[in-house]
Amino acid sequence: MQRVRQVREQGHAVVDRLLPLELRLVAVPVPGDDGRPVAALVTGTEAERHGAAGIAAERLPLLRSTARELAGQLLAAAMPPR
Repeated sequence: MQRVRQVREQGHAVVDRLLPLELRLVAVPVPGDDGRPVAALVTGTEAERHGAAGIAAERLPLLRSTARELAGQLLAAAMPPR
């Protein structure tokens, strides 16, 4: 549960050295209209190519902006036509 709290506070997760492929992943939630996650966006690379902090610094800005955009599109699609 501590890891879940940490991810909630940070707003993202980094998965380090996912076996057996030695991948490093970073993920962000896509919030629904109530703010709770309905999906996630994930990107990754080989662990030896980027450090955990490096992949987060490099990719989080685009992941977060894309998640916000997608959340807005989901909200618009869920609204009844006027």
